[in-house]
Amino acid sequence: MHIAPFPAAPQAVFAHAPTVLRRAACQAVNLAVWHRPVPLAALPYLRSLTQHRLRADAPDPAALMRALPPGPTAARRAFGHDVARLAALLHAATGQEAATLRLEVLDDDACRRFHVDAVGVRLLTTYLGPATEYLPEAALDRGALSTSTQHIQRLRPGDVGLFKGERAAPGRGAVHRSPPVSHLPGPRRVRILLAIDTATAAP
Repeated sequence: MHIAPFPAAPQAVFAHAPTVLRRAACQAVNLAVWHRPVPLAALPYLRSLTQHRLRADAPDPAALMRALPPGPTAARRAFGHDVARLAALLHAATGQEAATLRLEVLDDDACRRFHVDAVGVRLLTTYLGPATEYLPEAALDRGALSTSTQHIQRLRPGDVGLFKGERAAPGRGAVHRSPPVSHLPGPRRVRILLAIDTATAAP
């Protein structure tokens, strides 16, 4: 009788070039991270957004920018270019157009429980403030997360991560959470988070 081998633990891959995001197409990869700095040209606009607490949802980068507050013109334009570039990189990595974009400026402990997103692939980047935490080798056990907090890792501001969700990798998606920030001094709690989702389960 042939016994199928137990699948290896899903992997997280990292690089300082955006081409690493295409590794998300590999079945064995559930998280691909491009290490990069926060776009310097966009910083004045990003800092102006910290005066707001907002959530903007849109179907494409242009619509997202129309939903956001005004700010320093050149920096706002640079931020818009970055959002459009990230949507294009997600398309290049997955073969799918971005279905929804969400920008949040928040200062609470939203989504602080470890979880796998109920999507295909989600791009996450934190422009300012503490970035997303993840468990590189966590697994699903009978529908509940089996995790060990000693293995918690955190992305850096500016990093771009492609997180496979349950629809793309059933039982093997990337386990992550928003970092707890309620214990931090007021100004250090503020986070600016961009999330971009694919429409279906690919890759």
